[in-house]
Amino acid sequence: MGTTTTDRNLCETCRKVKGVSKCEGCSNIFCYNHFIDHRQQLNKQLDEVEVTRDLFRQTLSEQTSESQNDILLQQINDWERNSIDKIRQTADEARKLLLKYTAKHITGIEIELNKLTDQLRQNRQDNDFVETDLFRWINQLIQLTDELNKLSKMTIRQSSRSLINKIYVDISIISSCWMEINANTRWLQNGDNCGTVVAGGNGRSDRLNQLNCPSYIFVDQYYSVYISDEKNYRVMKWIRGATEGIVVAGGQGQGNGLAQLSCPRGVIVDQLGTVYVVDCENNRIMRWSKEAKEGTVVVGGNNQGKQLNQFYHPEDLSFDREGNIYVVDCNNDRIQRFNIDLTSS
Repeated sequence: MGTTTTDRNLCETCRKVKGVSKCEGCSNIFCYNHFIDHRQQLNKQLDEVEVTRDLFRQTLSEQTSESQNDILLQQINDWERNSIDKIRQTADEARKLLLKYTAKHITGIEIELNKLTDQLRQNRQDNDFVETDLFRWINQLIQLTDELNKLSKMTIRQSSRSLINKIYVDISIISSCWMEINANTRWLQNGDNCGTVVAGGNGRSDRLNQLNCPSYIFVDQYYSVYISDEKNYRVMKWIRGATEGIVVAGGQGQGNGLAQLSCPRGVIVDQLGTVYVVDCENNRIMRWSKEAKEGTVVVGGNNQGKQLNQFYHPEDLSFDREGNIYVVDCNNDRIQRFNIDLTSS
């Protein structure tokens, strides 16, 4: 802060015309005595800032020593242990079931085989058998063989229902809201509101450095911008500082195929780079895995309507921490919630 001597003006405090000095920070003018008072007030305010800084440093130190990470790590460890227990329990149950029914089946075959053996021995001993007896015994052996072969046809199948719920660390609260402030940061004053073009700005068309009626955006933790390029029927990703974008969904013309979109709207991208986009005119929510050539229908896609599995021009979407997806079903005047499997692709 510096001072400059000015012409005789009114002091901001005493409103008297005296030799005055101007504070370059607040731009107010003071007489000599009140300028000293003003400086003292600023020093007190600086003291308060430093006290607040010290308290925050203490809090930060406590947070580091008794870290929230310990609680979260314990949750991860508990999930790992419980997941392993579930897997072991399921495997044990499967093993017991396999051994139980295999033994039961073989025991049944052995009983029938012993009965047949007794019949053969007895009839040979008595020399009392004819062609029909031989035919019957052969058929019994064939049946026993078929029963034995059934064991080799048993299979292990996997349930479509996930045994373990996948977990992930939700860092969105610290990664998407952090603002880096350095010594060269320029604070904008009123009227100083010039922006910086981060995507498009090269006319309306379908080249990789152009957009056509962009509608919704999502900014990830790396400051990449995902854009619903509505009239180009695609979702574009613009990496920070790039001069052109990358098509991450659609871009195959307007249509309802799995590689197409029709007026994409709301868009969200998870930490794996999976794109979730509202496919408005197809009345569905699409999921595009990273670098996939086509997407999958998450919800909707059952034509336009008002049933619980239908949309009428959906607009936007959002997720909660439990993986439920919320959809703005615009022309049905409602918000719908769905539970989806975030682990599938």
